[in-house]
Amino acid sequence: MQPKREADPANDPTALVAADVLSAAMVGAGRRLLHRLDQLGLPAPVALWVFFPGRRTWRMVIAAPGVRRSNGEASSAPDIERAAHGAAGAVDPRPIVLDLDHPFVALVRRGAPPGSRFRERRVHDLMVDGVRIPDLYVYRV
Repeated sequence: MQPKREADPANDPTALVAADVLSAAMVGAGRRLLHRLDQLGLPAPVALWVFFPGRRTWRMVIAAPGVRRSNGEASSAPDIERAAHGAAGAVDPRPIVLDLDHPFVALVRRGAPPGSRFRERRVHDLMVDGVRIPDLYVYRV
């Protein structure tokens, strides 16, 4: 049996958002951001908060089509960043924006139950392919 690994969708410390508590304000800020993205016609088919225990922080992760840099690294998409700045209110989620085919996104999608049961819900200790994702708040998968 292989040891458990913890998933890290991006190694960007500037995306640090909050301490180890996922607050109602953070959940609301994410919801407002997704509403804003929908209004602007910016697709965000995957959106969630992810907890990183090593850093004791939550980060908002959005997966959208066509956000990969030419060198293949994930980056924040400028349009989504602008929407985040204008929609977040008191808590700025400053999302990590990944391409839809990013390995972390694929991992979360494989772990999601079929149907819409994985929307707007908190998920603890998701295990997928030997990788442990300690804590998530899922808006869309």
